[in-house]
Amino acid sequence: MLTMFAPIANYRKLKQRLETALKKLVEMVDSPTEPLEIGSSVLITVHDQWKPGYKRVVAAVMNRNSNTDILANAKVALADRLARKASWSKVAIADESWLALLNIYGILASADTYRTALQSINVGHEFDRILVVSTGGKVELLYQR
Repeated sequence: MLTMFAPIANYRKLKQRLETALKKLVEMVDSPTEPLEIGSSVLITVHDQWKPGYKRVVAAVMNRNSNTDILANAKVALADRLARKASWSKVAIADESWLALLNIYGILASADTYRTALQSINVGHEFDRILVVSTGGKVELLYQR
Protein backbone atom coordinates (compact mmCIF):
# COMPACT_ATOMS: atom_id res chain seq x y z
CA MET A 1 0.00 0.00 0.00
CA LEU A 2 1.31 3.42 -0.94
CA THR A 3 0.34 6.25 1.43
CA MET A 4 1.23 9.81 0.46
CA PHE A 5 0.98 12.75 2.84
CA ALA A 6 0.09 16.06 1.17
CA PRO A 7 1.16 18.73 0.64
CA ILE A 8 4.36 17.53 -1.01
CA ALA A 9 7.08 20.17 -0.93
CA ASN A 10 9.37 18.90 -3.70
CA TYR A 11 7.52 16.64 -6.12
CA ARG A 12 10.47 15.95 -8.47
CA LYS A 13 12.81 14.94 -5.67
CA LEU A 14 10.14 12.74 -4.10
CA LYS A 15 9.37 11.12 -7.46
CA GLN A 16 13.03 10.15 -7.92
CA ARG A 17 13.30 8.79 -4.37
CA LEU A 18 10.04 6.86 -4.80
CA GLU A 19 11.15 5.31 -8.10
CA THR A 20 14.45 4.19 -6.54
CA ALA A 21 12.71 2.71 -3.49
CA LEU A 22 10.12 0.85 -5.58
CA LYS A 23 12.83 -0.66 -7.82
CA LYS A 24 14.72 -1.90 -4.74
CA LEU A 25 11.50 -3.23 -3.26
CA VAL A 26 10.67 -5.23 -6.38
CA GLU A 27 14.13 -6.80 -6.35
CA MET A 28 13.86 -7.94 -2.71
CA VAL A 29 13.52 -11.68 -2.10
CA ASP A 30 11.56 -11.31 1.13
CA SER A 31 8.89 -8.68 1.74
CA PRO A 32 9.74 -6.15 4.45
CA THR A 33 7.72 -6.57 7.63
CA GLU A 34 7.71 -2.85 8.50
CA PRO A 35 6.52 0.06 6.33
CA LEU A 36 9.24 1.76 4.29
CA GLU A 37 9.46 5.51 4.80
CA ILE A 38 10.40 7.74 1.88
CA GLY A 39 11.15 11.05 3.57
CA SER A 40 8.17 12.39 5.50
CA SER A 41 5.82 12.22 2.52
CA VAL A 42 5.40 8.52 1.66
CA LEU A 43 4.96 5.19 3.42
CA ILE A 44 5.10 1.91 1.50
CA THR A 45 3.52 -1.06 3.23
CA VAL A 46 3.95 -4.46 1.58
CA HIS A 47 1.26 -7.10 2.02
CA ASP A 48 2.35 -10.54 0.83
CA GLN A 49 -0.85 -12.47 1.50
CA TRP A 50 -2.90 -11.42 -1.53
CA LYS A 51 -5.40 -13.77 -3.08
CA PRO A 52 -5.17 -14.32 -6.86
CA GLY A 53 -7.53 -12.08 -8.83
CA TYR A 54 -7.71 -9.35 -6.19
CA LYS A 55 -6.37 -5.82 -6.52
CA ARG A 56 -2.66 -5.74 -5.71
CA VAL A 57 -1.92 -2.02 -5.74
CA VAL A 58 -3.63 0.18 -3.20
CA ALA A 59 -2.95 3.84 -2.52
CA ALA A 60 -4.10 6.59 -0.20
CA VAL A 61 -3.43 10.31 -0.16
CA MET A 62 -3.50 11.98 3.23
CA ASN A 63 -3.67 15.76 3.50
CA ARG A 64 -2.50 17.14 6.82
CA ASN A 65 -4.10 20.50 5.99
CA SER A 66 -7.43 19.32 4.59
CA ASN A 67 -10.68 21.16 5.13
CA THR A 68 -14.07 19.54 4.51
CA ASP A 69 -15.78 22.88 3.84
CA ILE A 70 -16.10 22.80 0.03
CA LEU A 71 -17.12 26.47 -0.25
CA ALA A 72 -14.19 27.58 1.94
CA ASN A 73 -11.82 25.54 -0.25
CA ALA A 74 -13.32 27.10 -3.40
CA LYS A 75 -12.87 30.60 -1.94
CA VAL A 76 -9.21 29.94 -1.10
CA ALA A 77 -8.53 28.39 -4.53
CA LEU A 78 -10.22 31.24 -6.43
CA ALA A 79 -8.59 33.97 -4.36
CA ASP A 80 -5.20 32.34 -4.95
CA ARG A 81 -5.73 31.98 -8.72
CA LEU A 82 -7.07 35.51 -9.13
CA ALA A 83 -4.21 36.99 -7.11
CA ARG A 84 -1.66 35.07 -9.17
CA LYS A 85 -3.28 35.92 -12.50
CA ALA A 86 -4.28 39.54 -11.77
CA SER A 87 -1.38 40.95 -13.78
CA TRP A 88 -2.55 38.90 -16.78
CA SER A 89 -5.95 40.60 -16.64
CA LYS A 90 -4.35 43.74 -18.02
CA VAL A 91 -3.35 41.92 -21.23
CA ALA A 92 -6.33 42.19 -23.55
CA ILE A 93 -6.68 40.53 -26.92
CA ALA A 94 -9.47 41.95 -29.07
CA ASP A 95 -10.23 44.41 -26.24
CA GLU A 96 -11.14 41.65 -23.78
CA SER A 97 -9.31 39.67 -21.14
CA TRP A 98 -10.63 36.24 -20.13
CA LEU A 99 -9.49 33.79 -17.50
CA ALA A 100 -10.31 30.08 -17.80
CA LEU A 101 -9.81 27.93 -14.72
CA LEU A 102 -9.62 24.14 -14.89
CA ASN A 103 -11.85 22.51 -12.27
CA ILE A 104 -10.15 19.25 -11.36
CA TYR A 105 -12.39 18.99 -8.28
CA GLY A 106 -15.63 18.66 -10.25
CA ILE A 107 -16.81 15.77 -8.14
CA LEU A 108 -16.67 18.05 -5.09
CA ALA A 109 -17.19 21.60 -6.34
CA SER A 110 -19.60 22.59 -9.09
CA ALA A 111 -19.53 25.79 -11.11
CA ASP A 112 -22.28 27.08 -8.80
CA THR A 113 -19.95 26.57 -5.82
CA TYR A 114 -17.23 28.60 -7.55
CA ARG A 115 -19.78 31.25 -8.57
CA THR A 116 -20.85 31.63 -4.93
CA ALA A 117 -17.23 31.70 -3.80
CA LEU A 118 -16.36 34.38 -6.36
CA GLN A 119 -19.15 36.62 -5.09
CA SER A 120 -17.84 36.42 -1.52
CA ILE A 121 -14.14 37.11 -2.05
CA ASN A 122 -12.51 40.46 -2.64
CA VAL A 123 -9.59 40.08 -5.04
CA GLY A 124 -8.99 42.83 -7.58
CA HIS A 125 -8.75 41.89 -11.25
CA GLU A 126 -9.58 43.34 -14.64
CA PHE A 127 -10.84 40.18 -16.36
CA ASP A 128 -13.87 40.67 -18.56
CA ARG A 129 -14.90 37.05 -18.15
CA ILE A 130 -13.95 34.22 -15.82
CA LEU A 131 -14.80 30.72 -16.93
CA VAL A 132 -14.53 27.34 -15.26
CA VAL A 133 -13.73 24.32 -17.43
CA SER A 134 -14.44 20.82 -16.14
CA THR A 135 -12.10 17.95 -16.90
CA GLY A 136 -14.91 16.60 -19.12
CA GLY A 137 -14.71 19.76 -21.25
CA LYS A 138 -17.85 21.57 -20.05
CA VAL A 139 -17.32 25.36 -19.94
CA GLU A 140 -19.37 27.54 -17.58
CA LEU A 141 -19.32 31.29 -17.07
CA LEU A 142 -18.53 32.43 -13.52
CA TYR A 143 -18.17 36.14 -14.09
CA GLN A 144 -18.82 38.65 -16.86
CA ARG A 145 -18.11 42.37 -16.67
